[in-house]
Amino acid sequence: MAEGAGLALEIDHNEVPFVRAARKYAELGTFAGGLFDNRSYFGPRVQFDEGIDEPSQMMLFDPQTSGGLLLGVPEGQLELFNIRANELGQSVWPIGKVKTGKGIRVK
Repeated sequence: MAEGAGLALEIDHNEVPFVRAARKYAELGTFAGGLFDNRSYFGPRVQFDEGIDEPSQMMLFDPQTSGGLLLGVPEGQLELFNIRANELGQSVWPIGKVKTGKGIRVK
């Protein structure tokens, strides 16, 4: 999404809504095979802050936990978007921001 637009993403790892028990299985090294393909392809574009451990990093590449709908909402419209989503009973989780530059930074 960002690469096609010539922009960068900054993701707040603590805001990503992981599937329950994902951390447990990540610590056991139990992953779907697609994770390694995802990591191989996307890994060079991702910069993780040093406080993010390997199981946490791996969960972001896991196709079972990263397959939700990702969309961009202009910052000035986020409050209205959240209000409307709430009216519709739709859960949303702001997880980051679009920045100038390229690549993905996970903090």
